[in-house]
Amino acid sequence: MKSFQGEQLRQAEVGPVGVVGDRRYVFLHRGGREPHLSAKLRPFLLQYTARYGTDEVEITAPGGTRYNWDEQLLERIREQSGLDLELYSYPADSAVLTAMDDSPLLLATESTLGQLEALMRRSVDMLRFRPNFVIRPLEGQLPLSEADWIGRIVQIGGVGGVGGVRLEVSHPCERCSMVGVDPGDGSIDPSVLKQVAAGMDSCFGVYARVLQPGVVRVDNPVLVE
Repeated sequence: MKSFQGEQLRQAEVGPVGVVGDRRYVFLHRGGREPHLSAKLRPFLLQYTARYGTDEVEITAPGGTRYNWDEQLLERIREQSGLDLELYSYPADSAVLTAMDDSPLLLATESTLGQLEALMRRSVDMLRFRPNFVIRPLEGQLPLSEADWIGRIVQIGGVGGVGGVRLEVSHPCERCSMVGVDPGDGSIDPSVLKQVAAGMDSCFGVYARVLQPGVVRVDNPVLVE
């Protein structure tokens, strides 16, 4: 769901253009600067959660009211946003990047989050950065830097190149005002983006494209070639 809170999964299917179902459902904002409504324009969207099933989605609004992907939900979002919107869902077998802003997948490491937390001298929620995969170093391993992976192949799961998912890391993710939105209450904290800009060259995480689709599970090993 475009700009709703991310859903944490124990496993996910990765297709040719990213995680199956990711950002498949969107609110079209015709006449706007961007075709899809996002939390950059209406931060309250991040207070909604969505669960994706087999070709269906269940949305939970702030306060606990549940919706299907239908006109009732659309009317609520229209009222809150003050915009003339339409529902749209990309086909399940879509070969395009659905409503993603840049690339099929976004990777981030816990090490990079730790770097930002050291700069800000407080904890920061990884959900602000909306990565598809969060990678942590093994116990005793040195901190990871995904910026070093650009142009390299990342394999998640599988052994010796057989099975698992293979990705090619393409470029860093330059962050925007979205990272300033608290995914819990929708409040705005400009200091997050300021610290990312000042201490991390405005980048957090890296984009990747899919070379070999497959299934990714929590705690799969990660190999960088």
